[in-house]
Amino acid sequence: MPHAMQRLAIQLPANGSLPAALGMFAALVGIGIFAGAFLLAQRRQSRHFSQLLDALPDGILQSDRYGRIVGCNAAAAELLHLGPQHITGKLVHDLLHYRHASSLQSDSPTCAADCKLQLALAGHASITCAETLHRTDRSSVPVEFILTPWAEGFLVTLHDVTERQALEHSKDEFVSTVSHELRTPLTSIRGALGLLSAGLLGEMSEKAANLLRIAVSNT
Repeated sequence: MPHAMQRLAIQLPANGSLPAALGMFAALVGIGIFAGAFLLAQRRQSRHFSQLLDALPDGILQSDRYGRIVGCNAAAAELLHLGPQHITGKLVHDLLHYRHASSLQSDSPTCAADCKLQLALAGHASITCAETLHRTDRSSVPVEFILTPWAEGFLVTLHDVTERQALEHSKDEFVSTVSHELRTPLTSIRGALGLLSAGLLGEMSEKAANLLRIAVSNT
């Protein structure tokens, strides 16, 4: 008897029923096909989810419950100036609160005991912070990050606020310039009104004097 038939014969029920053996074999094949289709669907879903994350403009970090990063999107890698392979495995705190020491020979990711990010990670709490992110290549960028706990760990959203800060700076400069340009003629007008109120052109009617006092007080 061929080897394959010998294996089939070993798996036959005690009564030697071939239909029962074939039924069992068909069930196993069906389970195998279902499991393969399920795994394929899972892979496709995971790939689709990764593509959605990479399409987001903000950086996304995913960590486990201990704050160790297990995944990131393309925007996070670009913002941090690191490849995904250099981000995965790092602690969220050490990556976001990276500090280089005064000495160029050593770097330190340590923070004070009252660090809000450390406390949020330890307490599995949400936090929103706006601060300067110091990268490992010694460059920096202003960011706003949101730490959100979930069942498997934490999600961190990183938003580059460089453009927003530039717009706010331009607005402040515009307001300062306009205020200065308006202040100069107003000072001259107030001085002239003060001279008139002091009687430089002689006495005036009570009505005119009252209007002049109102003008001086409003400039």
